[in-house]
Amino acid sequence: MKKRSVLSAVAILCCVLLVSANEPKIVTPEKSTSQQLEEILSGTAIDADKKDAMARVLFTINSEGKIEIMEISSKRKDLRWFLNRKLKGKKLEVSEDTYGEVFVVNVRVTS
Repeated sequence: MKKRSVLSAVAILCCVLLVSANEPKIVTPEKSTSQQLEEILSGTAIDADKKDAMARVLFTINSEGKIEIMEISSKRKDLRWFLNRKLKGKKLEVSEDTYGEVFVVNVRVTS
């Protein structure tokens, strides 16, 4: 009986030492891709006329973390030009497993 309680105490002590020996990982949350895109596009002016301008942006992120535009769909040529100029080649902070993924973002410009 005494031997069993000593073994239990030793086992608990070993578990506590193993858990406390591992340094905790400090996790810094990354900004989401949409938040980063919003920051890139904010603070710029484009004329939205009287109704909202819409665009659909299809892009991927290369191995350097930079945006590669695949397609921008919009009825407005100036909006396509604007989005291409603002997004093409911009670096995003994303994990390496998202490199090569295709993203689709709907952009709405309001007046």
